[in-house]
Order: sequence, then structure tokens, then C-alpha cells
Amino acid sequence: MGLTLITPPDAEPITLAEAKLHCRVDGDTEDTLLTTLIRAARLHAERETNRAIPAQTWKETFCAFPDWYFRPLKSPLISVTSIVYTATDGTSTTLASTGYRVSSDSNPGLIEPSYDSGDWPTARDIADSVAVTYKAGYACTTIALATASGAQTVTPASMAGIVAGGVLKIGVGVEQELLAVTSVTSTTFTATFARAHIAACRVSAVPDDLEAAMKLLIGHWYEKREETSGTIIAEVPMAARSLLQGNWSGAYA
Repeated sequence: MGLTLITPPDAEPITLAEAKLHCRVDGDTEDTLLTTLIRAARLHAERETNRAIPAQTWKETFCAFPDWYFRPLKSPLISVTSIVYTATDGTSTTLASTGYRVSSDSNPGLIEPSYDSGDWPTARDIADSVAVTYKAGYACTTIALATASGAQTVTPASMAGIVAGGVLKIGVGVEQELLAVTSVTSTTFTATFARAHIAACRVSAVPDDLEAAMKLLIGHWYEKREETSGTIIAEVPMAARSLLQGNWSGAYA
């Protein structure tokens, strides 16, 4: 079984401005270091929780179809892009989307044969004979243009994880507000804004406790950046550990 990142996140869940505010850093001399720590904190949080935090696309390969369902390694599951398998005659075959059902409500997500198909097809008994490509994670992107207050339809850099009825955070600090997404198209979402926001402003559905855990990690590593003891650097703040353990996505079946 293999796991390959196909499309990385559109944006990191913690902005540079947020990291600087948390670490009480003024000026731009530490920007490169903090940018590295932001990504490191996100990767650490993903490993500890079995989650894809900002939305991203993965390909997972298997030696055969399961007896019943797939449990993708990355969660929360957003959608399945394709299921491609090597048929018994050696032909590479893409399974029709009507042949399977996706449940993104379970944790981790679940992919099972559709009710009408009844069962999976038979794949050739070789390594990596079945490849499932899917999107997982939380919405985390930016909007293209500035918004005014009131009901607005806006275009984000990515629609991954943005759904009608979902809730997004937009902005940083005192400018942050929550948006209830009322409708979506393939490239836009509509919501009512309490205030105006500038272009390239971040929108995110990453849970607050995951963001808090990553900020704690960034602050800890930044504060200890010149320590010579590997033990001190390897330590994780207890609050961060507790927040990450509370977000673990569960056992796989």
C-alpha cells in the first residue's frame, strides 16, 4: 500500500501575521524562520492526528479491493476524484462514480460500493492494483478580490472543503468573522459579510483547537530555536499535545 501527495495545500492554516502576533515578533527579519515553523507545525499536527489539515489531494494504492469499504488514511474526507484499478486482463480501468458511495460524515471517511453495484469489481492480484485519488482536509484558502459588507458572492483560490451550509472564518485578529456559506458554485461561494475585507484575505474552516495547537508549537520552537539540547526541542507543550490528541481521527478498518 502506498500514499502519495498529488496536490499540496493551497495555503497554510496559520498565516505569517498570526505567527508573528503569537510569538510577539515585530519587523520582518524572522519571516523566513517563522514561515518554516508554520509548515513544520502543520506537518507535525497532521502526523499526530492522522488528518489532512488544509485541503489537499492524495493517491492511496492497494493490492486489492477491500471486502467491504475503504478507510482513506487522510481525513476528513471531502470527495473522491477517481478509483482506477488493474482488471484481471491487465487493463487499467476507471471505476464509474456510480459504482461507489462516499461518506464524509464518518471519521475517518468511508468509500463503499454503491447500493446498485452491490460489490467491488475484481482487480488483478498485483501490488498497487487499485489506486484511490481523493481530496481530504478543511477549507483553507484566500479570496481573489476585496469584499464589501452584506451578501457577497466571492471567488476563492480553491473551493476544496467549501460547501453550502458550512462555516468559514475570514480575516485575522479583530478583523476576523464567521461566515455561514449560503450557496456554492464550482468556483464561488456566497455569504453575508459583517464588514469589508481586503483582497487575498484568508478564509478557513480549520478547527480552532487545531490552529491553537499549531500556534503553541510554533511559539515553542521559536522560543527554543537556539537551544543546544535535542530533548528541549523534541518536547511538545502539554497544551498542544492535549489539543492534538483530541483531534486524532481514529483507527482504520
